Amino acid sequence: MASFGGVDTRLYRGGVGPQVVRSAAGPLARLLLAPGEAATARADDPAVVVMGTAPGEIAVGPAAARALLERWRALPMAVLGDSVHEVHTPTYGYAVASIEMPPPGGGSSEKMLGLIIALPRGDAWAVVGIHYLPP
Repeated sequence: MASFGGVDTRLYRGGVGPQVVRSAAGPLARLLLAPGEAATARADDPAVVVMGTAPGEIAVGPAAARALLERWRALPMAVLGDSVHEVHTPTYGYAVASIEMPPPGGGSSEKMLGLIIALPRGDAWAVVGIHYLPP
Protein backbone atom coordinates (compact mmCIF):
# COMPACT_ATOMS: atom_id res chain seq x y z
CA MET A 1 0.00 0.00 0.00
CA ALA A 2 1.27 3.46 -0.86
CA SER A 3 0.62 6.81 0.70
CA PHE A 4 1.87 10.35 0.53
CA GLY A 5 3.53 9.87 3.91
CA GLY A 6 4.20 12.66 6.37
CA VAL A 7 4.30 16.28 5.36
CA ASP A 8 7.20 18.60 6.07
CA THR A 9 7.32 22.32 5.21
CA ARG A 10 9.50 24.41 2.90
CA LEU A 11 9.56 28.15 2.34
CA TYR A 12 8.14 29.41 -0.94
CA ARG A 13 8.46 33.12 -1.67
CA GLY A 14 8.13 33.96 1.99
CA GLY A 15 5.18 31.61 2.58
CA VAL A 16 5.08 28.00 3.69
CA GLY A 17 4.15 25.24 1.25
CA PRO A 18 3.91 21.46 1.57
CA GLN A 19 6.75 19.07 0.90
CA VAL A 20 6.33 15.32 1.01
CA VAL A 21 8.60 12.72 2.56
CA ARG A 22 11.57 12.12 0.25
CA SER A 23 12.39 8.99 -1.74
CA ALA A 24 14.47 8.15 -4.79
CA ALA A 25 13.57 9.84 -8.07
CA GLY A 26 12.58 7.43 -10.83
CA PRO A 27 10.92 7.42 -14.23
CA LEU A 28 7.81 9.31 -13.09
CA ALA A 29 9.82 12.17 -11.57
CA ARG A 30 11.75 12.41 -14.84
CA LEU A 31 8.47 12.66 -16.79
CA LEU A 32 7.22 15.32 -14.37
CA LEU A 33 10.28 17.44 -15.22
CA ALA A 34 9.97 16.82 -18.98
CA PRO A 35 6.47 17.81 -20.13
CA GLY A 36 7.32 17.06 -23.78
CA GLU A 37 8.20 13.47 -22.92
CA ALA A 38 5.10 13.21 -20.73
CA ALA A 39 3.04 14.33 -23.75
CA THR A 40 4.25 11.26 -25.61
CA ALA A 41 3.76 8.97 -22.58
CA ARG A 42 0.24 10.19 -21.78
CA ALA A 43 -2.58 7.67 -21.69
CA ASP A 44 -5.06 7.56 -24.56
CA ASP A 45 -7.90 7.81 -22.09
CA PRO A 46 -10.68 10.42 -22.17
CA ALA A 47 -10.09 11.09 -18.46
CA VAL A 48 -6.40 12.07 -18.76
CA VAL A 49 -5.94 15.55 -17.25
CA VAL A 50 -3.18 18.16 -17.13
CA MET A 51 -3.34 21.28 -14.97
CA GLY A 52 -0.84 24.13 -14.82
CA THR A 53 -0.23 27.02 -12.48
CA ALA A 54 -2.07 29.72 -14.45
CA PRO A 55 -5.81 30.17 -14.97
CA GLY A 56 -6.90 28.41 -18.14
CA GLU A 57 -4.02 25.92 -18.07
CA ILE A 58 -6.19 22.83 -17.90
CA ALA A 59 -6.60 20.09 -20.46
CA VAL A 60 -8.85 17.03 -20.36
CA GLY A 61 -8.54 14.19 -22.84
CA PRO A 62 -5.53 12.87 -24.74
CA ALA A 63 -5.35 15.46 -27.53
CA ALA A 64 -5.77 18.46 -25.24
CA ALA A 65 -3.33 17.03 -22.68
CA ARG A 66 -0.71 16.44 -25.35
CA ALA A 67 -1.11 19.96 -26.74
CA LEU A 68 -0.73 21.61 -23.32
CA LEU A 69 2.27 19.48 -22.36
CA GLU A 70 3.90 20.21 -25.73
CA ARG A 71 3.54 23.96 -25.02
CA TRP A 72 5.72 23.42 -21.95
CA ARG A 73 8.32 21.21 -23.71
CA ALA A 74 11.15 23.77 -23.57
CA LEU A 75 10.57 24.95 -20.00
CA PRO A 76 13.65 24.29 -17.84
CA MET A 77 12.38 22.40 -14.80
CA ALA A 78 14.51 20.97 -11.99
CA VAL A 79 13.81 19.32 -8.66
CA LEU A 80 14.24 21.71 -5.74
CA GLY A 81 16.69 20.05 -3.36
CA ASP A 82 15.90 16.40 -2.64
CA SER A 83 12.13 16.82 -2.53
CA VAL A 84 11.05 13.85 -4.70
CA HIS A 85 8.65 11.21 -3.42
CA GLU A 86 7.93 8.46 -5.96
CA VAL A 87 5.82 5.34 -5.46
CA HIS A 88 5.25 2.38 -7.80
CA THR A 89 2.60 -0.30 -7.26
CA PRO A 90 1.41 -3.08 -9.60
CA THR A 91 -1.61 -0.96 -10.63
CA TYR A 92 -0.48 2.69 -10.44
CA GLY A 93 2.39 5.00 -9.64
CA TYR A 94 2.87 8.63 -8.70
CA ALA A 95 5.60 11.13 -8.01
CA VAL A 96 5.48 14.42 -6.13
CA ALA A 97 8.30 16.96 -6.11
CA SER A 98 9.06 20.58 -5.36
CA ILE A 99 10.11 22.09 -8.70
CA GLU A 100 11.95 25.23 -9.68
CA MET A 101 11.92 26.85 -13.08
CA PRO A 102 14.68 29.38 -13.73
CA PRO A 103 13.48 32.28 -15.88
CA PRO A 104 15.20 32.99 -19.20
CA GLY A 105 17.99 35.51 -18.70
CA GLY A 106 18.36 34.90 -14.96
CA GLY A 107 16.52 36.22 -11.93
CA SER A 108 14.48 34.42 -9.30
CA SER A 109 13.24 30.93 -10.11
CA GLU A 110 9.53 30.19 -10.11
CA LYS A 111 8.73 27.47 -7.59
CA MET A 112 5.85 25.00 -7.66
CA LEU A 113 4.79 21.58 -6.48
CA GLY A 114 4.34 18.93 -9.17
CA LEU A 115 2.28 15.74 -9.11
CA ILE A 116 2.20 13.03 -11.78
CA ILE A 117 -0.03 9.94 -11.72
CA ALA A 118 0.48 7.06 -14.15
CA LEU A 119 -0.53 3.49 -14.90
CA PRO A 120 2.03 0.76 -15.65
CA ARG A 121 2.02 -0.40 -19.29
CA GLY A 122 4.62 -3.16 -19.64
CA ASP A 123 8.03 -1.56 -19.09
CA ALA A 124 6.65 1.99 -19.45
CA TRP A 125 4.19 4.32 -17.75
CA ALA A 126 1.00 5.81 -19.23
CA VAL A 127 0.44 9.24 -17.69
CA VAL A 128 -3.15 9.87 -16.58
CA GLY A 129 -2.65 13.11 -14.69
CA ILE A 130 -0.14 15.90 -14.15
CA HIS A 131 -0.68 18.91 -11.92
CA TYR A 132 1.75 21.77 -11.38
CA LEU A 133 0.57 23.70 -8.31
CA PRO A 134 1.64 27.23 -7.50
CA PRO A 135 3.08 27.82 -4.03
